[in-house]
Amino acid sequence: MHKRVCTAPVIWVVYEDRILPYLIHLSMRPEPFAAYRRRLFPGAEGRVLEIGIGSGLNLPFYGSTITEVIGLDPSLKLLSIVRATLSTTPSMRLLKASAEEFRWTTRALIRWLPSGRCAVFPT
Repeated sequence: MHKRVCTAPVIWVVYEDRILPYLIHLSMRPEPFAAYRRRLFPGAEGRVLEIGIGSGLNLPFYGSTITEVIGLDPSLKLLSIVRATLSTTPSMRLLKASAEEFRWTTRALIRWLPSGRCAVFPT
């Protein structure tokens, strides 16, 4: 007889997949955040690595000099929102990963733009 092992309560799985992504998306949409993005992101150029891309709310504010966007997020649901809502973007790769899981290369990150996210890397 095989025992069924549950790594997370069912309610958490439902919350994480069906509720939390939309709460994140809606909470980051208000005008004060959009005004901040309008000031911050037009300076980005070349290759952009966005850690915690979420639902892609920063993408429309990037300037025309962006050649590639690599978006990382641990939520497949948020990445699906990006794919469903954005069709005209530069070359874009969306990866289900956290910053710790991403395979860094010397060309991966050219400029850091502080968009209100905090990343903690193990030493």
